[in-house]
Amino acid sequence: PHDPCSASGMDWDIVYSTSTDGTTWAAQVHVNSRAATDSGGDYNPAIAHGGGTFVAVWHSGDPFAASGTDQDIVYSTSTDGTTWAAQVHVNSRAATDTGHDQIPAITHGGGTFVAVWQSNDPFSASGLDWDIVSSTSTDGTTWAAPVHVNSRAATASRADYNAGTAPGRAPVLVVAPS
Repeated sequence: PHDPCSASGMDWDIVYSTSTDGTTWAAQVHVNSRAATDSGGDYNPAIAHGGGTFVAVWHSGDPFAASGTDQDIVYSTSTDGTTWAAQVHVNSRAATDTGHDQIPAITHGGGTFVAVWQSNDPFSASGLDWDIVSSTSTDGTTWAAPVHVNSRAATASRADYNAGTAPGRAPVLVVAPS
């Protein structure tokens, strides 16, 4: 949350809390390792679990790792759900892309994590409208280059946005208004 009293600066950050009964909750802890020093907001977290690993994804406006000022999809992993690795970009093009990547969803099925999000980055001659893209990982830390979910991304002129995934499905089901 946007709470400068919790050492998270003046922007929005990703936090988690745990509960054993759903009514009593532990104190919030940051998932994004750069919360105290980042300069861009972090939004729309999603989480999946598979193969003994939790993977949290969100979109970030923080220009770390030379990613520029556009928003990018980042992830962090945990084996216990309480200790999180430093955040890293899902999109291998984060340092060179110019469009925004936003509102991720993630699922795990068939031994693979699948992250999907909306992007207006014009890679693969897709134009500047919003398209749904995806990336896969078998371990939650090494991600394939993003690909368009819509096979008509290069010729479509209407926006595709707000993708969702079905949890624990293989093959993965992605739904989005188009």
